[in-house]
Order: sequence, then C-alpha cells, then structure tokens
Amino acid sequence: MPEDLYRRVVYGSADDAALSELFGLETPFSSRAEQQRQRLVKLERKIYDGTASSQEKAEYKELSRLLTSSLQTRVAEVAARLEEDR
Repeated sequence: MPEDLYRRVVYGSADDAALSELFGLETPFSSRAEQQRQRLVKLERKIYDGTASSQEKAEYKELSRLLTSSLQTRVAEVAARLEEDR
C-alpha cells in the first residue's frame, strides 16, 4: 500500500478511509442523505438571501441537526452553494 494511502486510512477520518481507492466510494452518504444535503444547501442559500419562509427556516434547523458533517463534507456543501451563485 502506498504511504500516502496508508496515512489517509490510518490517520484520517472515517470519511477519508471510505472515500479512498480502497473502497471506491464517491460519497460516504446514502442517496437519500445526499438529497437531504442538497435540500439543506438550497435552504441555507434562501436563509442567507433573506427569502426563506418560517417553514423553510424550521426545515433548515431540523436538517442541520440531522445531517452532521465532517469538515471536509461541510466544505463541499458550501462549495456547492457558492457554485450555484455563479
């Protein structure tokens, strides 16, 4: 096993290991979780724009509690939101 892969699996997070070439996964989440994460990004965008309804704010809070994220995943979510802004 290459040294960089070994370090990633042994010293990284569970997400790092799951997303390594050892497992070949593109995401550590189920398709439903991915859909909910996409919804979270859309709701977050509306909240920052000031256009979210009270129901959307409540949904955002619930999804935020449900979908805990590693730092790497959170960066990807924010990047997706920024990409939508372009």
